[in-house]
Amino acid sequence: MRETIKQYLKSCDICQRTKVVRHAPYGLMKPNEAPDRPWKSISMDFITDLPLSEGADAILIVIDRLTKMAHLIPCTKDMDARQFQEMLLREIFQLHGLPRDIITGSRLDIQIGPMERNHEEIRNRKKA
Repeated sequence: MRETIKQYLKSCDICQRTKVVRHAPYGLMKPNEAPDRPWKSISMDFITDLPLSEGADAILIVIDRLTKMAHLIPCTKDMDARQFQEMLLREIFQLHGLPRDIITGSRLDIQIGPMERNHEEIRNRKKA
């Protein structure tokens, strides 16, 4: 009987529309802080499922939020977090330094993890 009632409530249009909200009210959205220097705030996203070209089937797009300068980096959609990190080190951080913040697209499903562990490695590469 419990399953029958549960199934009825899930399929009842009126029941779904008048359901009691059981969470705290949503807060106001906060705008992103405006960057004060180039490459201190970047946004990035992937374009995937492209035709294979020279071993790459995806493009990572990295955009400086202040100047709107973009880097289009060919890559593969099945790279892991370590490969992603190496690519960012080589293509972005080595040229422009570490950003203050990174805004990612909703489909960026690689777990970047805390970058603080690798700051020393990045600094050493910049000196070399």
